[in-house]
Amino acid sequence: MKFKISFLLSILLLVISSGSAQDNKSSVNLNTQISNFLTEYFSPINPGIEILYQNKVTSLFSISAGINYSFTSGQKSVGIKSNFKRRYHEIFVPVILKGRISDGFNAAFGIYPGWLFNGKEFYKGSSTGGWNDNTHNTGYDESSKLAADLFFGLELFDFVKLNKKNHSIKFTPFLKYRLNENWLDETRDNPISLGVKINYRIRLK
Repeated sequence: MKFKISFLLSILLLVISSGSAQDNKSSVNLNTQISNFLTEYFSPINPGIEILYQNKVTSLFSISAGINYSFTSGQKSVGIKSNFKRRYHEIFVPVILKGRISDGFNAAFGIYPGWLFNGKEFYKGSSTGGWNDNTHNTGYDESSKLAADLFFGLELFDFVKLNKKNHSIKFTPFLKYRLNENWLDETRDNPISLGVKINYRIRLK
């Protein structure tokens, strides 16, 4: 686990250090997000939070990196007497490239490497009388826990300008495509999720 954490953090530090000489072009984005996995198994709304350091590379392009936490839940029924539900707590280290389409509109593309640091499955049957921990029967301990998502987004214009120079709020509708699963006994049958971010941006200089 220490190796995995060190590897992912090295990606973040590399991106941040590349922009250290141009602090006047950097900013911090504090984001909240909700997503939907387009399948009946998962809950319709799955929340997350994110912190990104962004550096402007040219007048048209910028690169961002940071930390993302996502929570996902789902539930399914087998027959008429068995029910299962899962909880996923995932940490990602996103690296995102943004390109300006027009004034106030940016296209974003990136990758979200990360890992499942906590997962649980619960089972309830006609004879159990309540929800019981079923994680040990799902291959969770044998799973690699590593995952990766491709990210596509459209950052919209400033809906709110708290300070014309240094603070703004944007909205980013996005699509994610999961490249690989982090749980051996996964039930996810659709790798695509849709969502929206609310971005609070603070210019550093």
